Amino acid sequence: EEELASLRGLECGVLRVGASTTVATYFLPPLLARFHREHPGVTLRVVSANTRAIARRLLEGRLDIALVEGPVSHERISVIPWREDELVVIAPASHPLVHKRRVRAADLIDEPFILREPGSGTRVVAEAALAEHGVHPGTTVQLGSTEAIKQAVAAGLGLAVVSRAAAADQLALGYIAVVPLQSAAFKRDLRRALTELRLTGRAPSAAAAAFRAAMSTSRA
Repeated sequence: EEELASLRGLECGVLRVGASTTVATYFLPPLLARFHREHPGVTLRVVSANTRAIARRLLEGRLDIALVEGPVSHERISVIPWREDELVVIAPASHPLVHKRRVRAADLIDEPFILREPGSGTRVVAEAALAEHGVHPGTTVQLGSTEAIKQAVAAGLGLAVVSRAAAADQLALGYIAVVPLQSAAFKRDLRRALTELRLTGRAPSAAAAAFRAAMSTSRA
C-alpha cells in the first residue's frame, strides 16, 4: 500500500528511515526537518540502532533509507558514500594528556577506554584505528550511547573515541577535551565515511528518491 501511494507522488505515503546512533543524533535531524517542510504529507518513521541492526532491518525490507557510520559488507547491500566524519580521542578536561602539546600512540597504551557496545560502527572504526597504532584498550565501561560515554568521560572513568560532531557540546562547556594526537596517520585513520546502504536491485520509492536528493545537497 505504501508503494502504491508513492506512485501518486509525494502528497502521501510513508518513508521509513533507519540510522545508526551517531548519524541519527547529530546528522539526520536537519535532513528530516527539511524533508518534512518540503513534503509534509509524507509520514516519517525513524528508527535509531547500531550499524549492525540497521543493516539487518534493511535486509528484512523494513527500511527505505539506511544511513550508517560503520563498515558493512553483504552481497545484497550496496554501500554508497554520503559524507565524512572525524573521530577524536576525548578525555576529562583535567587529564594530563590534554595538556601535552602532542600525544603519541604509546601514551595511550595504559589508559582505560570507554567503548560502545558490539555492533556499533564507532566502536569498529575506533578499535581498528587504535590497533593499527599499537593500542589495544582495556574496557572499563561499555555503554550503549555516545551521550552516556561523554558523561562517563567527563566523570573521569576513562578515555573514549567519539565523533567530533557528537563531542561539540561537551567540548564547548569545557567538561571534556580532545587529546592532541601527534601522528597525522593516526588522525587520518580516525576519519570515516558515513554511508547509505541500499538493497541491490531494489528501486526506490518516490519519497526515498526525494530524500536521497536532499542528502546529496547536504554532504560535508
